[in-house]
Amino acid sequence: GSAVINDLDLPWDDTYVSVTIARLNSDFADDAIAVYRELFGSEGERTDEVREILQFALDSYLANTRSRRVVGFELRRFVKNRPSTLLQAYRTLELLDDLFRYHRRLGLSPGEFRRIQNNWLRQIQPDGITLDELGEAIHPSRYVRGSDILDIFGR
Repeated sequence: GSAVINDLDLPWDDTYVSVTIARLNSDFADDAIAVYRELFGSEGERTDEVREILQFALDSYLANTRSRRVVGFELRRFVKNRPSTLLQAYRTLELLDDLFRYHRRLGLSPGEFRRIQNNWLRQIQPDGITLDELGEAIHPSRYVRGSDILDIFGR
């Protein structure tokens, strides 16, 4: 077989790209598929429901904090601190974080897994948040605010 490694994040001419099995960790691939199906359904039929759950969490965050700007890791902290009132959003963010983590462990390059992640992030993006902030709410970076390490989520 053949494979294309695309670290440059350039657009593909074809929507189907095969990856050699030797590059993938099959255990993580199976786990990623299982989490994807739990979140979105086998054919993506739950995508709108996921978006509505995230929209409700975002609207609650904005109403309670009176913030005019969304900060991804603060939205995540807000949801995690309210599991009784935002249980669906809490569970959804946990599953999305799992999916992000499995994508990073699959054996794909960052240019490859970011394209996959951005595709489904666009489909669930609530109104009022950028893709980058949504990504930060799902899988916070270890470095936030200059050189301070923010690892409040234990990952």
